[in-house]
Amino acid sequence: MDAWIAARPDPKPTRPEAIRHMIALATGLPLEATPTIDEKIAETKLKLSKVEVPKKPSPEKGMALLRKGYGENKLRALKAKKKKA
Repeated sequence: MDAWIAARPDPKPTRPEAIRHMIALATGLPLEATPTIDEKIAETKLKLSKVEVPKKPSPEKGMALLRKGYGENKLRALKAKKKKA
C-alpha cells in the first residue's frame, strides 16, 4: 500500500483514500471522490448564505435560526479541523 501511495503524483493520496481506491478497483464499483475540507467549507458557506430568516417571530423563523446556528457550528468545526491538518 505504501509503495502504491509513493508512486502516485502529488498531492499524494492519504491511506484511507488509497484503501477506498483499492476496494473500488477490486469490486469494480466507481470510485467516489471525497470532498476536501476546503470544498466542505465552501459548500457550508454557500448553504448558510441561502438560509433566509423571516423578520417576524414565527415557527419558521425559529427553525431558520436553528438551521443557521447548526451551519455556523459546522463551519467552525471544519475550519478548526483544517487548522489541525
